[in-house]
Amino acid sequence: MTDRYLPVHRVAQILSCSRAHVYELMNRRQVRSIKIGERGGYRISEESLCAFIERREFDPEKEGSS
Repeated sequence: MTDRYLPVHRVAQILSCSRAHVYELMNRRQVRSIKIGERGGYRISEESLCAFIERREFDPEKEGSS
């Protein structure tokens, strides 16, 4: 399967956060991104976004059993 790439504004909508926060995630290498041309902006890998979300999921049963 080919990875899809999403624009920064779409990732911000999905995560319910600001575009600035998405750029911060990119700078910290929390999500994989590519630059499209000089003025095309950045795109975030949908696969890496899903992995990021999975790493951040909270499971109360797991957290409570420690």
